Amino acid sequence: MKLVRKISLVVASIAALGAISSASADKLDDVIKRGTLNCGVVLDFPPMGYTDKDNKAAGFDVDYCNDLAKVLGVKSNVIKCNQM
Repeated sequence: MKLVRKISLVVASIAALGAISSASADKLDDVIKRGTLNCGVVLDFPPMGYTDKDNKAAGFDVDYCNDLAKVLGVKSNVIKCNQM
């Protein structure tokens, strides 16, 4: 009986991982179809995110968003978020 329970747990885990993978792929497809990658960035936490002298978003998180959008072939949209 313990063996059946272990096998059932393994099968359920594999099924759950498969569902997560397909959900992520769907979201990525949505981003590519939309043509814009929206990235929420906290802009009062340098060097991760801040506003530069020209009042534009800058920092590691902004650079990451821009680089990822470039690889996907879409535009990036940085959305200012507040820390919790």
